[in-house]
Amino acid sequence: MNQINPYRRNCEIMRKFFAKPIFLISGILLFTLNLTEIIVGVISSMYSFNFIYAALCVAFFTFYFTARSKKENVTFRAPTVLMNVVSIIGIVFSSLITAFFGLFPALIMLNNNSSAVVYHGYEALFASIAEELRTAFLIIFPVIAVIGLLLLFYFIGMNKMCRSFKKSLSNIYLQRKGSVMFGVMSVIFAVLSADAMIACLTAFRHSLNIFAIIECTNTFLIFICMAVLGFMYNSYIKKLVNSIETSRPVQPVPDKEEEVTNNNPTLNMWAESETFNQPHRQATVTRPVEFTPQAVFGGNKAVESETKPSRVQIPENDVQNPYVRNSAPPKKRCANCGKENPNINIFCGNCGSRL
Repeated sequence: MNQINPYRRNCEIMRKFFAKPIFLISGILLFTLNLTEIIVGVISSMYSFNFIYAALCVAFFTFYFTARSKKENVTFRAPTVLMNVVSIIGIVFSSLITAFFGLFPALIMLNNNSSAVVYHGYEALFASIAEELRTAFLIIFPVIAVIGLLLLFYFIGMNKMCRSFKKSLSNIYLQRKGSVMFGVMSVIFAVLSADAMIACLTAFRHSLNIFAIIECTNTFLIFICMAVLGFMYNSYIKKLVNSIETSRPVQPVPDKEEEVTNNNPTLNMWAESETFNQPHRQATVTRPVEFTPQAVFGGNKAVESETKPSRVQIPENDVQNPYVRNSAPPKKRCANCGKENPNINIFCGNCGSRL
């Protein structure tokens, strides 16, 4: 009897998703972006290493090559945990950025001295510089706070989608929470990256900085890949869940099935059988074994078929047999000649002896 294990089925579904080329492309772009930042840091004597880009690069490569391996049973625990750690770190730092750059302009506004003070000489110069800085802070800091808030939503969506990966791999239900949020925030950051790329091209029109353009281009492509990844995962899981609920299989019979054998036929009368996406209950009917009844007495002679019922031969002259026919009258046997005579005779009809 064939039966699909729901945990094994979900693992195969997620494995097919992780084997898509979008994970490989995202890993390559993240590797290129991180390498560009390292080269720029070495040239400028300011070495920098982006942990988030490097961790996501390793996670995406692990997802892809693990799903593409020839092993029958694989686990995606390591890349899922790594991606979850990245999302938690991003949530913490984006929360701090949003809180700091959002509260600082408010503190500046509260400490604003409305009294008119006249400054002279250097005091007037320093006062004008301080006023310009205060105005710049009031403009720039809210923008940074908004970007930090967008980053917070981005990493929250990543964390939810990562938890959906984990639940889909360890539960009987497929999850897709956070995928739409992650895709939408990736689109927003792709637009911001495109604006930054245009600004770099405009700023370095005369002295072209190739590293800055490569970094902006890679960032734009990475967020495009993240958006495609989020929306693709949402569509993939939604399509499978709808097909299971409506009992319409999306794909044919799965590649691998688990054989379940039970030696006790009485305990295996009903079994839940599933196709790849179509659960249903199916009765297991066992064909009866052809059996030919044998005679209890009289050697190995077979009893006749049901279409020709057998007749039991009962001797009519057996007085001790309770199944003797009542229609046959009893007869008398002559002691002299052995001839059988009717019961009403007094003398033998053959020799004339008295019965």
